[in-house]
Amino acid sequence: MSFMAIRKSLVCIVFITISLVIFFVFSHGGCTSLHYNVHDSSAKNRLIKIEGVYECTSQTYKGLTSIKKSGAIYYLNWKIGKQSYNGIGIRENNTLSSSWTNGKGIIGIAVYKIEPGPKLSGKYSFQPGNNILGTEILTFKDDLAPPHNVDSLKI
Repeated sequence: MSFMAIRKSLVCIVFITISLVIFFVFSHGGCTSLHYNVHDSSAKNRLIKIEGVYECTSQTYKGLTSIKKSGAIYYLNWKIGKQSYNGIGIRENNTLSSSWTNGKGIIGIAVYKIEPGPKLSGKYSFQPGNNILGTEILTFKDDLAPPHNVDSLKI
C-alpha cells in the first residue's frame, strides 16, 4: 500500500471516529422536534428553529452557511470564498455538532451553541490542520430556499 493510500485510509477512519463520538455523546437524550420562531415570546422553553442561510464569520474569513433539517439530522453547507464544505450534524438541546469535509482530504468538526436570533457561536478544528482550534459565528440571514445549499448564493 502506498503512503497516500494509507493517509487517505487514516483520514477516513478519523472522520468516521469523530462522527461516531459526536453521535454517542449526544444521542443519550435523543433529539426533540419542537421548534419555534424566535420572535414568539410564549415559547421560551422550546428549541430555536435553526434552518436557514447564515452569514459565517471568523477572524480569518467570511462566507455563507446553510442549515437544513431532515428527521433528526442536520445538513450543513459552507461556502467560503470559492471553496465549499459539506457536513452532517446532530443537535442536543441548544448545541449543534457537525462533522464536515471539503471532499479533497480535509475533514473537521464544529460544535455550536445556539442562541436567539438565531445565532450560532462555535468552535471548529480540522485535519490536517496543525492542531488549530478556530472560532466561528453564524448569524441568521434568510430562510432556506431550494436548492438547500450555498453553492448558488452570492457572498
